[in-house]
Amino acid sequence: MGEHLLSGNTPKISTSLGAQVAKTFRGFSTLIFPESCPGCGQLDTLLCDRCRGIFLRPPHSVSAAIPIDAGIVKIWTLSVYQGSARKVVLAMKHSQAPYYQELPFFFGATAGKSIAASFPRPVIVCPAPSTFHFGKTAISSTAGRLAAGITSALEAEGVPVRLSGLLELKPGSKKQAGRSFEERLRGRAGSMRLATKADLDFSEEVLLVDDVITTGATIREAVRVINGEQAQVKAVFSFSVAEGNLKTA
Repeated sequence: MGEHLLSGNTPKISTSLGAQVAKTFRGFSTLIFPESCPGCGQLDTLLCDRCRGIFLRPPHSVSAAIPIDAGIVKIWTLSVYQGSARKVVLAMKHSQAPYYQELPFFFGATAGKSIAASFPRPVIVCPAPSTFHFGKTAISSTAGRLAAGITSALEAEGVPVRLSGLLELKPGSKKQAGRSFEERLRGRAGSMRLATKADLDFSEEVLLVDDVITTGATIREAVRVINGEQAQVKAVFSFSVAEGNLKTA
């Protein structure tokens, strides 16, 4: 019997045609809106070597200008939140392009190798929550993807590690973006709660991960909740620290 329009081969043809159309559209759109590095604007690249290199350097150990918690042994960051670094971080936070969505994991996996020796005991890697959404955890955020990359590297280096969405924001908690220093401090105070206790049976030591440390309000609130459960945040990791909240360790 001859093939007709509803035969089994049609999906292959339509899929192939759809892929070709998508490829043509991408090529056409690139001509109109050329790809450029979000950090410096260099054309024909999604991220130039120089701006990528900012986040591939070994993490810097810093101390916050505003005290966070005496029990925290290390605060690591990859950059100061300004210039090209800030623009790349914003692309990772807000762009829906798959490339920028995948970068936090890649940078986290690279950085994790450098800090593995700091964890001789089992550790929980916990991303700090930034917004409240029903049905979503902090693991699905930019900080969550960064934390997942770090976890992957620590595991590969032989560290007993577990990625956990220990924390969540309470319903009604607002975003910190665009708020003043004092508003950020007030907005985060008392805004978090423990999402799960189960992972605390794995370890009582926590590596807290956030994408950016600005006022330190998010970190302090996360530490308050975790340490209140008889656990201990031992270290903090972030892409960037705001210059006003930074002093060299």
